[in-house]
Amino acid sequence: MAPPNVKIKHITRSPSSSGDTRFPKLDECAHFHYENVELGPIKVLLCDKQSDPCKSSVLCSSSANKENETDHLCFLITVISNSKKWVVRRSYKNFVFLDTQLHRCVYDRKYSLLQELPNLQDESRDEEKK
Repeated sequence: MAPPNVKIKHITRSPSSSGDTRFPKLDECAHFHYENVELGPIKVLLCDKQSDPCKSSVLCSSSANKENETDHLCFLITVISNSKKWVVRRSYKNFVFLDTQLHRCVYDRKYSLLQELPNLQDESRDEEKK
């Protein structure tokens, strides 16, 4: 039996649900917007092209062609935190998603003063028109 201060809610699947999962979708859940965020000591660096350990950008997929090369472009990032250092590889799409989520749920743009990341394909088309 549950303690008196714990409420138990039994969830039943409705006939209209797809049955894929019994967990609610994240968009359907309550989430919070924080006024203050403390990330701790963290340093994030784009790997320098001149350094031997990594190049700043590489193709994520060998199947990339010139038309969709920007979709397959990845960046190597050095992360330093709590006396540990590691390199991660992320695509531009990953950065756009992170930027969107951070500014939607954690850190409002009026505080970060960061512009939204542009769509690289739109940027390259604009350059071609000039």
